[in-house]
Amino acid sequence: MKKNNLYFIHGANCGSWVWEGFSEFFKIRGFNSLTPDLRLHGVNPHDKPAQGIAALSLRDYVSDICNELSALDDKAVLIGHSMGGLLAQLAAQSVPVRALVLIEPAPPAGLYPKKAAVIQGIFALLRYGLFWKVPVRPSFAQAVVTSLHNLPPQRQHEVHSRFVYESGRALSEIGFSVLDRKKAAYVDEKRITSPVLVIAGGMDRIISPKLALAISSKYKNCTYKEFPEHAHWIIQEQGWENVAEYIFQWLDTRLHSFD
Repeated sequence: MKKNNLYFIHGANCGSWVWEGFSEFFKIRGFNSLTPDLRLHGVNPHDKPAQGIAALSLRDYVSDICNELSALDDKAVLIGHSMGGLLAQLAAQSVPVRALVLIEPAPPAGLYPKKAAVIQGIFALLRYGLFWKVPVRPSFAQAVVTSLHNLPPQRQHEVHSRFVYESGRALSEIGFSVLDRKKAAYVDEKRITSPVLVIAGGMDRIISPKLALAISSKYKNCTYKEFPEHAHWIIQEQGWENVAEYIFQWLDTRLHSFD
């Protein structure tokens, strides 16, 4: 397998720091790991929200990603987690990629999470009032309930302390896609022809295995893999190396163009 570009896309309220382990794992195996911050996310988490963050759409993030991918000397493998998994699908509609690796991806328009924890998280946005117009960041309690519950308590605090503000508009485009006239979260799966890997966590309270499986069923050339012992913070939970190793083996055996 020749050296190749891996382009990692983080999720909401996060930054490139979530890929610290994965990036090093794949660099050791000869890949060029690219871990950019989404627009206005590479900031000090203790500062006030970055000016302009509230108005950003999923389309703004996708535009940045597509521009960066187009500047590369070769097609990349996109690896996205949570909201980053949806952004990877949206970008792959416009820019040719070698493969998509969707780790507990946020669903495209038309598919909706139904678990109580994520519904609770969505309706927690209502405390912001016109939440689609303001920066939002989950409280520690909300983050634990929805995504950090499989981490040790001290680690939960460490991760949450690095969370930054997210665009309320972007989150509304995901959680309330049926109300979005511009269909920012809409994915035309027919435009994505590369191999796709969808990874689910059996303990995930946001993207349930059932929802992840529904996302995988949208793609003809798709592999679905569930890790029963993992929750939504799968990329940094104990045993994340097993997930990375599975991805590596999938790339090695599936993408003959890497040879």
